[in-house]
Amino acid sequence: MSNFSVLSQHDEQLLRLGMLAEKYFADDPNTCLLKLRQLAESLTQMLAARIGLYIAAEETQYDLLRRLQDSGVLPREVCQMFGEVLRDEENAAEVPA
Repeated sequence: MSNFSVLSQHDEQLLRLGMLAEKYFADDPNTCLLKLRQLAESLTQMLAARIGLYIAAEETQYDLLRRLQDSGVLPREVCQMFGEVLRDEENAAEVPA
């Protein structure tokens, strides 16, 4: 059973991204981080869309997270965690393999 199976109740794409991140965790950490970033981005965009705060795909994830936090939708700690996933994936992409 996947740690992300709870997502099946909400969205199959979220479930798929979570399960892929979990699959690559030990063997391919960079791919795991990429899938976690995609999961965080999708989750953030879906949340914003559901509550009417989604503007456009061109908005950066950092800006969207900040707006969700400023609106009281996401606690600061959640925004920080999502921000770390975004930052970690960007840093991993810069490290030569």
